[in-house]
Amino acid sequence: MLARMAGLSCGKEVRNLMLHPCMRPDVAILEALRNTITDVRTVVGADPRYCAAATVFPGHGAAMRKNEAWLDHTTPQGDAFLALCHEAGGHMGDSAYDFLGMIIDSAGGSASDRMAFNVYALQRLHAANFCGVAAVINSRPVIRTGPGAWCPPRAWPEAPGDRPPLARHQF
Repeated sequence: MLARMAGLSCGKEVRNLMLHPCMRPDVAILEALRNTITDVRTVVGADPRYCAAATVFPGHGAAMRKNEAWLDHTTPQGDAFLALCHEAGGHMGDSAYDFLGMIIDSAGGSASDRMAFNVYALQRLHAANFCGVAAVINSRPVIRTGPGAWCPPRAWPEAPGDRPPLARHQF
């Protein structure tokens, strides 16, 4: 949607763009000489597969895996590939900022127009990322439910009359 707002020709999950039949990019910017192909991933930084690399370079672990999977297919076609990785919690990878900068530069306009578009785009991307974070949180509830779930005792009395009187300070 952001690329269309900037006047770029693009497609979402375009079929038959890649020579390999099982690969379908999440977003493709369709240009005359070469396409820019992207694949999006939200990364949980505490995941053991990405933790060591992500501590040194934010978004690094997932971007490397995406690059390994896609570059062998996009380079022979003459296309560019960008792995758009977001860490759960909101940090975007460097390639996501580069891709957003490319979209903003193609939109043109004055410096204030480009800055306003940048702010709008970042707000939309972070809102979409937080929806993904909420889905991860909701898929792994912290409170056990079902048979055998232990409920802690209440910290307050049941009836309003059972509450202890509030201490009153005299000034």
